Amino acid sequence: MKAFFAGVILGVVLLALNGDLTNAQVPPPLAKNDATLAWDAVTTNADNTPITDLAHYLVVAVANGEDPTDTNTEILAQKISTEPTTALKSLLGALPEGTTDFYVFAVDNNDNLSAPSNVLELLISNVPPSAPGNFRLVVVTTP
Repeated sequence: MKAFFAGVILGVVLLALNGDLTNAQVPPPLAKNDATLAWDAVTTNADNTPITDLAHYLVVAVANGEDPTDTNTEILAQKISTEPTTALKSLLGALPEGTTDFYVFAVDNNDNLSAPSNVLELLISNVPPSAPGNFRLVVVTTP
């Protein structure tokens, strides 16, 4: 069974597939400020030498199934972070409805990009809640 993470942030439904686990638990809905994307800090270069010139991380969102390294792929959202975390809400903006893939890259001082991280798939739903019903004035009288 695939483990998954699901929650709701400002009307956005999140679904992230993450490995093969059994008896996965679904967490409660998230408040708008609760979700943070996080990854392991980069400590080495691709050749396993210690990294000494890490400039920042680049988080990108692309349409589901698109290759984030292909120059023809449209980047739907991106954010630069100097720490190995970033707030999810800063990337949501006006993402289209459907599944969006998120990746993170390490970038050095020469603007060299690492290979992409594993994919984090989020299901975006822009369907608003139903309208409240039976709106009325209730008059309370005192005897």
